[in-house]
Amino acid sequence: NACMLAGLRVENRSNAGIGSLLSDIWEKGPKGWDTMKFTEFLESKAARVEAFSGKNSVGLSATMLTNTIKDVLPLYAETLFNPELNADEFQRAKRVALEDIRTFDEHLERVVSKMFSETLFGTHPYSQLSRGYEKSVTDLSIEAVRKHYETWVLPAKMVVSVCGKFNYNEVVSVFEKFAAT
Repeated sequence: NACMLAGLRVENRSNAGIGSLLSDIWEKGPKGWDTMKFTEFLESKAARVEAFSGKNSVGLSATMLTNTIKDVLPLYAETLFNPELNADEFQRAKRVALEDIRTFDEHLERVVSKMFSETLFGTHPYSQLSRGYEKSVTDLSIEAVRKHYETWVLPAKMVVSVCGKFNYNEVVSVFEKFAAT
């Protein structure tokens, strides 16, 4: 897992949802890989890569088998440090986000959670919806999401955690190689 400080805490009403959109497209693979090729490769190795954006952080996680680490870890690191952030994937993610926002009021637990956050956090960014608002998401561009990534996903500000059976020096060398580029 790799995690950086960001999330809702760095969003405002005009860019609310940008972290969510970043996480939706970040996990689609590194530059030079289309989504289908990346997904098929991961599936063939029984691995997965998932991005997240929360109240305080954004990050990218990976799960893989020990016997596939030499194949999957470099691709994960490449996705972490050099993601495709594809414009078509962004448009798809934006459509899904807008549909989710439009149907928000159909889910009572989400409405209650929103009211709780607004009451508890007032004007603080934590009071905002992680998915964003119809206007903020509509106004977001792929360029804004790429800039958000470049601003907040910084090797010097990153915490990487690895667990399982692995060679420490090999794992560190993979991350050092990609963080230096």
